[in-house]
Amino acid sequence: MLEEALEVAIEAAKFAGKSSLEVFDTLELFSVQKKQDIIREKEITLEREIRRRLAERFPDHHIVGEEEGTVGDEQSACTWYIDPIDGTGNFSRGIPQYGVSVALADHDRIVMGVIYQPVREQLFTATIEDVARMNGNPIRVSQRHWLSESDIYYTDNIGTHAPELLAKIVQSLRAKTLALHSVSCTSYDLSLVALGKADGLLKWAEHPWGFAAAGLIVEKAGGKLTDEKGAEWTVKTERLVVSNGLLHDELMPYLR
Repeated sequence: MLEEALEVAIEAAKFAGKSSLEVFDTLELFSVQKKQDIIREKEITLEREIRRRLAERFPDHHIVGEEEGTVGDEQSACTWYIDPIDGTGNFSRGIPQYGVSVALADHDRIVMGVIYQPVREQLFTATIEDVARMNGNPIRVSQRHWLSESDIYYTDNIGTHAPELLAKIVQSLRAKTLALHSVSCTSYDLSLVALGKADGLLKWAEHPWGFAAAGLIVEKAGGKLTDEKGAEWTVKTERLVVSNGLLHDELMPYLR
């Protein structure tokens, strides 16, 4: 089933990504309100098309999307998580760091993930049976051993849930890293970890569609994902620690 799931996910993600480009370059011509309306309409249209393609091939599966919630059999062992435009803020300003995210879970464990970044035409894929790839070529996380030589990302929403943790990250972690960056698009920033161009990420995971596909891609590129206590990650993980594996023990305390 995984081979067929990967095939349909790639087709759907590429369709959605290329369709998003139809409005990407023109959004700055409109008022903020008009721009928001255009993006909202595009996201709903793309999500519905992805859902249609998935349901056509896998009618017994459950599907969860950012825009329109859940459809299908909620008792199914298989659940799809889709985000038609991850990085909406970037997308709205004509910034190319955004993408389409499609993932498949067996119960709560992600078994297949696809990210398509249409501006750069970069396709990231992974299954539990294969390594992570970009445009068909295997990718690998970095081999940096020390925080002092590492680029680390974090999500600002940590401050909404636990202001003291955000303060610890900004004030303490910043001084120990080569560079500390605020996440603008989770799937994009996690793809940087998978590519070895970033070394870790700290995230308060509010919704699984934002990290499901990218999480598996990082893992199959040799990276490590856990909660703040070191437990294996699932779609239900709330405090998500991502690293190249070598920095993991040093990063976990920043989300405790």
